[in-house]
Amino acid sequence: MKLVVMAAGHGSRFGGPKQVTEVGPSNEFLMDYSIKYASEVGIKEIIIVSNDSIIPVISDHFNTIRVDCSIYFANQNKFSIKYKRDIEHALYGTGIALLAASEFLSEPFIILNGDDYYGREAFISMKSAFIENPNIVGFLPGYPILQTLSPNGTVSRAICTSKSNGLLSDITEHSNVGLKNDKVFSNNSIMEIKGDELVSMNFWGLQPDFILFVKRQFKLYLNNSLQWENKEFNIPDLVKHYLNEVPDSFMILPLKTSKWAGLTYPEDLPAVKLFLISESQNG
Repeated sequence: MKLVVMAAGHGSRFGGPKQVTEVGPSNEFLMDYSIKYASEVGIKEIIIVSNDSIIPVISDHFNTIRVDCSIYFANQNKFSIKYKRDIEHALYGTGIALLAASEFLSEPFIILNGDDYYGREAFISMKSAFIENPNIVGFLPGYPILQTLSPNGTVSRAICTSKSNGLLSDITEHSNVGLKNDKVFSNNSIMEIKGDELVSMNFWGLQPDFILFVKRQFKLYLNNSLQWENKEFNIPDLVKHYLNEVPDSFMILPLKTSKWAGLTYPEDLPAVKLFLISESQNG
C-alpha cells in the first residue's frame, strides 16, 4: 500500500496552514504521526499533495528529520480551469488531491488529511481490513462524533450510517456542529445527534479501481460550471455516487476506543499539544 497525505489547505479559520504547524513535543507536524504509523504497518511510499507555497516548507522539514520511507510530492496547483475570457479558476477539494496523486497509485492506498491526528489503531485496522476483505472497494475509520468536536467553535462533520454487517449505506454532511452543555448540536440537522454516531474524518482506504470512477466523475464536474464555481470536488460526495452505482462496496471500521485530534481554530493548539505529549509518553 501507499499513503497519500492531503496537505494543500490554507487554514482560513486557523489563521495559516495547519499542516505545517509544529505541534509535537519535538516540533512534529501532525502528518509526521500518520507517516510514522503508516510505516509501522509496512507502508514505505508516501505521496504528499500540496501546493507551490507549502511544498518547500514540507520538503525542508523532512530534510531535517529521519523518515523510514520514500516521500514524493504532487502539486495540486496544476488543477484549474479557464473561463470568462481566460480567467484562471483554481479547483479545490479532496477529490482534486486524489487526482493529483493518481499518477503514483496503482495499488491499494490510504488517503488522509495532513492536519489531523488519527491514532495508531486506525492504521492497524485499515491494514487488516484490506487483507480480510479483498472485494471491498473502500474503507473508512469511523470516529464517534463527540470525540471530534472543538470547544472553540463549530465544525462540519460527515455522519456515516451502516448496515448490520458494517457496510456503509450513506454519508450525511452536517455543518455548524458544536458542543453546548456537553451535548452535540447542529444548526442545520434534521436529526438529533446523540454523540456516538460515527463520522468520517477524511481517512480512506481505497482500491485503485476507484480512481477510474473519480476521473469519470471529474469530467462531469468540469462540464457543469455551477458545480466547479460553487462546490468543491470532494471524496465523500464521490463515495455517495459510487454507492448508488455499486451498493455494499464500502465498509466502516468503528474506532470507538481510538483517539483523534485536529486543529480548526487557533485556540485548539494548546490542547492538541498537550494531547500529543501524553500520546508520546504512552508510546
